[in-house]
Amino acid sequence: MAETLDNVAVKPINEETENIAIEQTTTQESNEEANLKAFTEFCEYEMLDVKDKYPNCVSTFPNGDVASLNLKGLKDAGVEFYGLGVNRTHGADEQKTGRSILENGAQQSLIVITVPMAEKAGIKVERFANDPNKDKPVNSDGIVIVDGHGRIDFLQTVQEWPLIMGHFPMKDKAGYYNFAKAFTEININVSKWKTQDMVAKRQIEDGDNTHEGWVMINDLVSKGYKYQAACQLATLKPDRLTARQVANGDESEFFVNIEYGKRIHKALTDRFGEGDDKTIKTKEFTKEIVLSIQKLTNRQGIGWATGIMEKFINSLSDKDVADIKNAKSTKVQRKDEKRKQILDKAFSYFLGQENIKL
Repeated sequence: MAETLDNVAVKPINEETENIAIEQTTTQESNEEANLKAFTEFCEYEMLDVKDKYPNCVSTFPNGDVASLNLKGLKDAGVEFYGLGVNRTHGADEQKTGRSILENGAQQSLIVITVPMAEKAGIKVERFANDPNKDKPVNSDGIVIVDGHGRIDFLQTVQEWPLIMGHFPMKDKAGYYNFAKAFTEININVSKWKTQDMVAKRQIEDGDNTHEGWVMINDLVSKGYKYQAACQLATLKPDRLTARQVANGDESEFFVNIEYGKRIHKALTDRFGEGDDKTIKTKEFTKEIVLSIQKLTNRQGIGWATGIMEKFINSLSDKDVADIKNAKSTKVQRKDEKRKQILDKAFSYFLGQENIKL
């Protein structure tokens, strides 16, 4: 007799779904572990290669890992040093720390990796700003500074380096070299990262798979844009991305309008420039632009709004541009308010000429 449904053991759908999820998670963890194992073996080979080439400059930690390097000795042997393509910007602190090294000795060891390690991890490498050979390509035999970027950038201006030591990152508890986690630990107890530093960290972790939105924000910050201004241009929203959003948020949602943001940024740089002048790099000016775009978007969509805003920016008179750029703070009005006042007046006039009602 044929079995009825009452006689058949039917696995609950939620149990089946749960089993599939567990299998997927297990597979993902296995793949991650395999990748970490392969990467760790590659790093170990690289470290031994450095030790073989420069035996007088490399020593080991008690556990046998190749770890400690005489960076001055490597420099004297002709090894070149490079920085991460994404890093925190340094200001007066670089000069202060550099002078301290020269006068008081390099009291802290730097953390380094080799160029091939960086490339294997998908990390962009570039020459330091002060490197006298910065127009030359990166040498694959070089050393990349992971922690100590500002100190080595300073030393690029010094002919005779003081004794300065470095070491490779340490393995994690499982015995793997996990750079994404290591880079977080390097900074977690040294100084509190600003949110913009977390964007640089995100770009380091994601490597070649970094969303173009993070790249855009980091590039703008490196050019002197305020972090909030960079976020506003990349998202076309009048605020900054928070640390929580940078760490765990949905980037496809944040940067849904990035192509329009790029167009607005280009229009602004074409009309105002972005060299020594800081007008479009300030959060209040870009915020006013974004708020105006939002008003236009509410009427007829982001595509139309972007085209209208590009036309408005290009229509600004030379006098308005000059007045905005040269605005000064007074006792009764801040320069940001003066700039917004000029911008709003020009925008209202433009809307009237175009017969656009908001």
